[in-house]
Amino acid sequence: MALPIPDVTDIVQGGQNRVKVFSKEVTQAPSGTVAFADSDLVTYLSDVGEAGASRDSQTISLFHLKQDAKLPGNSNIKDLQITEALTTAQIAVRKAQYEDGDFIVFGFFDENDAQLYGCLGFISDWGMTLSNGDVCTLTYTLSLSQDDIVCTMPSTTP
Repeated sequence: MALPIPDVTDIVQGGQNRVKVFSKEVTQAPSGTVAFADSDLVTYLSDVGEAGASRDSQTISLFHLKQDAKLPGNSNIKDLQITEALTTAQIAVRKAQYEDGDFIVFGFFDENDAQLYGCLGFISDWGMTLSNGDVCTLTYTLSLSQDDIVCTMPSTTP
């Protein structure tokens, strides 16, 4: 049986405006699709941490098995770390969102504007680096409650 040849054009690439990340502050968990505006683009985005989830497992012993069996347990959404180039305007926005405990929806889209990931969370940790001779950064961690948010791109994007 011949193995399928991978199509390298299907690989999602980041940077150079290929993956677009949007964020929008919300007052409650969305019950439908979240529509982003052009102004919701995370303009100074420089890095996004790992998105996903992890599942606990339970190990059990059974009489007729030579080794223990594992059963799936609870699933936990991983916190998401985001880094932006530091601007005075954005630090004011993110710090206020942190202090107020605001909920934020983030949406990630590929270069074909297909949604990769949509999540809802609040900023649980923030910080900034004031580098000597390098770009200063704003880093914050989103503690996620949902990772199945459906989002749409704005009608026009940069």
